[in-house]
Amino acid sequence: MKNIDKLEAFIDNYLQEMHEKYKDNPAVQDKLEHIARVTVLTEKLCPNNRVAKVAAKYHDIGRFPQMELLGSFDDGKVLHHYLGEDFIARALYQGKLEPSHELEEIRLAVSYHARMDFMPYKSEVPEQTI
Repeated sequence: MKNIDKLEAFIDNYLQEMHEKYKDNPAVQDKLEHIARVTVLTEKLCPNNRVAKVAAKYHDIGRFPQMELLGSFDDGKVLHHYLGEDFIARALYQGKLEPSHELEEIRLAVSYHARMDFMPYKSEVPEQTI
């Protein structure tokens, strides 16, 4: 589970950076609390699934680039799902993350959370990702 440890450490560090950077922004602090609540819920629903837990931490990662670009969380202008995928792609390109099966599952969770109707080929996505 070395890959999942690296993925979790990377996201934990990033979330801590966002906490510090936006410590005076209530909307960002609320989003960070939301991510923490989703993570706790995921641990309760899937107690032995580290990929699900880490995906819960990543699921709204595009919200922070959205705040950087727009100054708000406005999916009407830029979908945070796309920014979340871009965040992962940039981290891969920059060598901050390494390609792995676990990262691909997390990327899919980021891309399609709350948007299952947009998933083009559900049969091609691992059941645990769905």
